[in-house]
Amino acid sequence: MLVMIVQDALRGADVPRKYPEAYRRLLSNGSLRQTFLDLLVALDPSQEKVPPNLPTSDLSFLYTADSPQPTIHHSPSGWHASWQLLSNYLTNQFLTPLIPAYRSGYDNLLEEQSVVLLEDTYTIADSQLNVLLEINLDVDNLETPTLFLSVSSNSNQQPPMQASLTWGGYQATAVLDHYGQATFPALRISEILDKTGQAINADLHFVLELASA
Repeated sequence: MLVMIVQDALRGADVPRKYPEAYRRLLSNGSLRQTFLDLLVALDPSQEKVPPNLPTSDLSFLYTADSPQPTIHHSPSGWHASWQLLSNYLTNQFLTPLIPAYRSGYDNLLEEQSVVLLEDTYTIADSQLNVLLEINLDVDNLETPTLFLSVSSNSNQQPPMQASLTWGGYQATAVLDHYGQATFPALRISEILDKTGQAINADLHFVLELASA
């Protein structure tokens, strides 16, 4: 699938319009974005790691997309990291409206029906933590999606962690399992959307910390 997108990009296709879900993942996933760049070079060796000069596509976002960075606090008992995902940033992760009456469907990239809200690697307390926060959309029930968190560490023994989310009127806390994963209760999508149903009007506050003893 990714090779096909690269080939279309080199032919001048409008990637954001033709592959909205792929475009959103390229914005939010640094590893996938680098793979895309490597494929651009592999399929067009004349390019030197710069976006192709295409008549209808601007791929500069591949080099400028940045993940939100956390504020990290340390204490004698441990640490906690907090992220604030602004409403405009969150709206940009969804390139199609969320209200079922207006949503036309997915482009089936990797056959997933989820939207990555945050994905990057962060240095926290001398450890490299890869953090993935995504919202899972059930096509049969788009009004109540669930949130999924996965945290992996370069350490042999990952400490127990817990996370809390506040998003508009939604609040939830979960303890990560021994795989570093947690699924949060469903939220009502109407609580975080504006009246048009096409833009998110609430910032998301996400806190990751060591689990209480």
